Amino acid sequence: MPYQELPSRTVESSLRHIQQGASTPLVAVKLYAMDLVALLLPGQDHALRDAARDVRDADSLRTWIERCADEIARRNHPERAELFRVRVASQLPPDFLPRIAA
Repeated sequence: MPYQELPSRTVESSLRHIQQGASTPLVAVKLYAMDLVALLLPGQDHALRDAARDVRDADSLRTWIERCADEIARRNHPERAELFRVRVASQLPPDFLPRIAA
């Protein structure tokens, strides 16, 4: 069977996954954030995707989200980084919000 590239996950499919009650909500948030990073840093997100593999708990997710926001601000624009934070924060459990807000 010849190799076929699978379509990448879209933001909409990630949102559906979250809204359908993903078995691990923080994993679903990470996937959603990865999709946003890919959109905001097209072709420049390899290091952040690699770093996402180390996200294992809420603290490491929080650290990774901030790293992504910093990279988006540096490579794209600070307003885009704030948009990223707001969109990701909208998917997080309420107890996460005070710690992630910029």
